[in-house]
Amino acid sequence: MRIRTQFILNTLLFGIILVLMAVSAFVTQRQVDTTRKQDSIAASIAQGANDLSYLANDYLIYRESQQLSRWQSRFALFANQVAALNVDRPEQQVLTRNIQVNLHRLQDVFNSAVSAAGASPSSQETVLDPTLLQVSWSRIAIQSQGLISDASRLSQLLRQQMDHLSKRRTLLIYIMMGLFGAFLLASYMLTYQRILKSLAKVQAGAASIGSGNFDFKFADEKNDEIGDLSRAFNQMTTDLKTVTASKADLEREIAERERAEQALRESEERLHFALETSHTGAWDIDLGDHSAFRSLEHDRIFGYTELLPQWTYEMFLDHVLPEDRAAVDASFQHATATQSDWNFECRIRRTDGRIRWIWASGRHRREAGDVVRRMGGIVQDITERKQAEEALRKAHDELEKRVQDRTSELWETVERLRIEIIQRKQLEATLRESENQVRFFASQCLTAQETERKRIAGELHDSIAASLAATKFGIEKASAESKQGRTDPESLQNLATNLTGIMGEVRRIMADLRPSILDDLGILAAVNWFCREYEKTYSHISVEKHIGIEEQEVPDALKTPIFRISQEAMANVSKHSQASLIRLSLQKEEARILLTVQDNGRGFKPQTVRKGLGLSSIRERAHLSGGDCIIESVEGAGTTVRCSWPI
Repeated sequence: MRIRTQFILNTLLFGIILVLMAVSAFVTQRQVDTTRKQDSIAASIAQGANDLSYLANDYLIYRESQQLSRWQSRFALFANQVAALNVDRPEQQVLTRNIQVNLHRLQDVFNSAVSAAGASPSSQETVLDPTLLQVSWSRIAIQSQGLISDASRLSQLLRQQMDHLSKRRTLLIYIMMGLFGAFLLASYMLTYQRILKSLAKVQAGAASIGSGNFDFKFADEKNDEIGDLSRAFNQMTTDLKTVTASKADLEREIAERERAEQALRESEERLHFALETSHTGAWDIDLGDHSAFRSLEHDRIFGYTELLPQWTYEMFLDHVLPEDRAAVDASFQHATATQSDWNFECRIRRTDGRIRWIWASGRHRREAGDVVRRMGGIVQDITERKQAEEALRKAHDELEKRVQDRTSELWETVERLRIEIIQRKQLEATLRESENQVRFFASQCLTAQETERKRIAGELHDSIAASLAATKFGIEKASAESKQGRTDPESLQNLATNLTGIMGEVRRIMADLRPSILDDLGILAAVNWFCREYEKTYSHISVEKHIGIEEQEVPDALKTPIFRISQEAMANVSKHSQASLIRLSLQKEEARILLTVQDNGRGFKPQTVRKGLGLSSIRERAHLSGGDCIIESVEGAGTTVRCSWPI
């Protein structure tokens, strides 16, 4: 195969493979982006299902039209998120269909609960059947948990798919890098094996032929440009041998001189053709009369369009560049003194001004008395070879530089891995310490949960259970009197009053768990309400409020942490500090929100106090919401809790 054709085919094949790999990497990146978007939607669906469950429970308790509107608005947004799900794998599609089915079931369950509760507002004091209320809560909770479970599982599958696609994209990039390296290596091997080595063999063979060895044969097994050149040299040597005869042969064939001269002219033509084909110029100079024989290729190399009548060594030196003349002249002088051949490379300036590299080889011809009478040789334009050698040298230097850069990168990677291993060990130690802290905090959470359950159970037993028992007895009494024809309107009014009190107790307990005023009216109204309720509960403690911020300046995500931290800090004051005054401050300073709860109680030593759930929960709430928390206390000087959040 021709060298040029093979190089073009190799380049085209590499380009096609590289384009296919690049397209595959681009498509994989698009799939990763789509999967990441679907994962975000699945996470939003899980959060939306939890919000709908809470809003549904809130409506069933109070049955206010505002709460119904909030649920319907949130459900519409939730339905749009579910409709935006678009997955392609069977397992993901099954989960998507389950989410859609559970969505419609949740809507049906809530609508049935709304229909059972009626459209009348809670101010009309209608009582919803507790059994129906419990059933509605349970059905809504089941549907919500189903939605959350399916959405979480779908999000997990999408993340797994995204990880798989990312690994495939990375593999494609590595393959493309490997193919590029293989192409560079193959190009280098093609240039070295098929061009440079072959040219060197041709050069050596041409020198041997120039020295008179017409028995030399080139190996022409390759069917390419170098093979064509080798076959031309072989033909040239064959023709030269046919026209070179010994003296005895010439004497015997003197009668056939004319025919021999004709054959000689034909041979010369073939020789000229062979020399032109091989791009090698031949010359021979008679040092006596300066007559010269030169091939057409010889004069073309030096830029002449016509054969010159004479050619001398001085004319040759005029073409050699000044910086190369000393080396050329030294080679000629050495060959003359040692009766050896000369062989050199130099740069010449052609008649058209272009500078070319040439390779010249030749010898002096001596006669009787060891007198040099003639000199001759061959010359070849090796500019392309020199350029190829220069390009190869630059490529070799560039490859060496890349190897050095890659080695440096590898050492940097090893050092980075060593540092990462050290950091990982440090992180493992930190994680073990954090695990111990999490276990302690979990134990405290379980204790606090049981304490809170005990407190709520006690309140239900002491207030609501007793009131319900009294109401039950009153209803039984009124029923008995009604059967006897005696109906006392006042007793019925007392029953209504008792029920109103029970509803107030239920609202108070629910407010302790999650005040609806925080969602309905905002953080400022919730803080004011809590301070009033706190002063009613703990009459021996006064609360001073300093509010220096507007409702719209507090982000929605910070309202619940601010309220809970205030609630927990003031609860700690009532339990431990024996204070008579609390100063609560909520201010905006520059680009931060500052919350301060300060008391004039007995204080404590932070380094000696036992770690409990109260202080830990305050710090955790502040940190999880993106803020900072500082707790300062001095024995006899009270305690100060300072929390801040950037906005």
